[in-house]
Amino acid sequence: MALLAFKNVWKFYGTKAVLKDFNLEIEEGEVVRLEGPNGSGKTTVLKLASGVERPSRGEVRVGGFKPWQPEGKRLFGTVMHFNMTYSDLTVKENLEFFSKLYKADLKYAVELAEAVGFGDKMDVRAGELSFGWRKRLELVRALLHKPKLLLLDEPFVGLDEKGLKDILRILRESNEMGVSIIYTAPSGVGHAVREGERVINLALVNQN
Repeated sequence: MALLAFKNVWKFYGTKAVLKDFNLEIEEGEVVRLEGPNGSGKTTVLKLASGVERPSRGEVRVGGFKPWQPEGKRLFGTVMHFNMTYSDLTVKENLEFFSKLYKADLKYAVELAEAVGFGDKMDVRAGELSFGWRKRLELVRALLHKPKLLLLDEPFVGLDEKGLKDILRILRESNEMGVSIIYTAPSGVGHAVREGERVINLALVNQN
């Protein structure tokens, strides 16, 4: 059984179909890159996969469960364009909050944060972090409950060279441990997570 499955999925906004009879299966340990211009449905796929939105037609399953069901939600972590960490909490306080929320190991969360360079920033409020550091924190939040699937919306946009290197390293390490990754990227932009990863151009998929 596929870890993530879209079966004959349509998504309408008003009368406009953003996804048309979309099918996709992602297996454990696989990396899939979704490309396409703005409006091609990249972010919509992630919203459907995370249960933020529901399909107009068709089925979406994560580990055999609907993504908005508790059993499905436990299987994935997300990093979208909006921040889910709290700006008025420190890095450490965010780790404590989300570890408790996800019933995850705080020690593991701290180790993840230190692995991406938060060692001397644990007492800094999240709202005071730069764009790149806030994205690192969002990735730590998404990983701290040890999900089987990561859903990432343009994870490399706006990062400096060091931020890009750190994010790629932790994504590659996670993938090597069996975590599946589906992420979006503008067409033609580099920075692959893994050599030979599957690339899907949604502009071509939805052209009919």
